[in-house]
Amino acid sequence: MRFARLILVASFTVAAASPAFASKSLIAKGKAIAASYCGSCHAVGPLGVSPHPDAPPFHEMVGRLSLDNLEDMFSDAVESHAQMARVALSHGQLEALAGYMATMK
Repeated sequence: MRFARLILVASFTVAAASPAFASKSLIAKGKAIAASYCGSCHAVGPLGVSPHPDAPPFHEMVGRLSLDNLEDMFSDAVESHAQMARVALSHGQLEALAGYMATMK
C-alpha cells in the first residue's frame, strides 16, 4: 500500500511538474473534467471569478497548493464541503485534472 501511494504521488508530481509532461489529450480530458465536475462552483480557467463565492478559482489554487498531492486535497475537500461530497473522481481523472491545472502555473 505504501509503495502504491509512492507511485501515485510520483505520477502526480510528473503530471504537475510541467504541462510539457502531460499529453494534450490528458490536458483536454482534465479541462473537460474541470468544466463538468467543478465549473458550477469554481472558476476553472486561467482567469476569472468563481460562480460560488466560497470556491477558490483554479488559477489561485495552483499558486498556493502543490499539485503532487491533489488526491489528498480533493479527498479533504470532499469530506469538508457538502456540495463536493457528490463528486467522486478516479485516479485517472485526478491525474488528468492535475495535468490541466499544471497548465495554469
